[in-house]
Amino acid sequence: TLTESIARVGVLQPLLVRAQGDRFVLIAGRKRLVAAREAHCREVPCLVHTADDARAYELAEAANASTGERRERVLQPSGAESSRAECDALSDTVLPEVQHALASVQRSLRLLPHSPAATRERVAMRLIAAELERAQWLVQCRRYLAGRLSVTVRPVSTADLAREFRGASTAIALHGGQLSVDTSGVHATVNADAPLLTASIYGLSWALLALGETAADPRVRVSVASHGADQAALVSVAQPTAVLNQPTLLRFFDAGWKARPGGAAAELAVQLARYAAARHGAELEVASGATSGTTITLTLL
Repeated sequence: TLTESIARVGVLQPLLVRAQGDRFVLIAGRKRLVAAREAHCREVPCLVHTADDARAYELAEAANASTGERRERVLQPSGAESSRAECDALSDTVLPEVQHALASVQRSLRLLPHSPAATRERVAMRLIAAELERAQWLVQCRRYLAGRLSVTVRPVSTADLAREFRGASTAIALHGGQLSVDTSGVHATVNADAPLLTASIYGLSWALLALGETAADPRVRVSVASHGADQAALVSVAQPTAVLNQPTLLRFFDAGWKARPGGAAAELAVQLARYAAARHGAELEVASGATSGTTITLTLL
């Protein structure tokens, strides 16, 4: 759907608006605007036109006609679009095989001695296991964002979610980070897809670890809390010292932000979090302050 597409990659075609007093009035792009709201986008790209009512009507008609032409072109893809579709089809075939191969390597590692004699061998095995886990997450993330993994929402306890989130602590520790999971809040049952939420929090933990590296602080804290059995559950990922300025906060959930700390992996993590929020009808927010650092919160309603 358009909402899912925008949740994955953002609004690619700007809306047409015109200034009217101290606000802007939409000329064309209502479906994109509605879908962007449903995908919890904080901002959308716009082209501002100086136009009276008659000119605004002409622009709206032109935009609608252009949209109709694009729909016709979609039915007859060009060579480049056909090649892209073939590549996507190939990815759909290859990625599950890659994921299966990674899982096989992980199982093979478990057959090796748990306590090799040399410390160097123990560290090497743990690093291999951590990198395999990270590689599996990258494949899983790509498949979720491509819509190739099903999302099944069912009742799950916040305590079970917290146990799943703790699984990322070993890999993060081997990369010099410290991940703690706090479950001191009231336990509750929420409707969620546990694997998707776990993958999202795993990715956000790595993204905030990269942010923490800029502040020379490797700590990341995940908390799962609820104010009561029938209340919303809050899942937050926090880095206690890294502070984002206002322009960075406004861009944090933007797709394709080239200056994002953590590079492509952090970009995937943020886009997966947006996708998870959209699929769960959840609220996704980021806040930052001098005394609290940076916190990303997913509110499961």
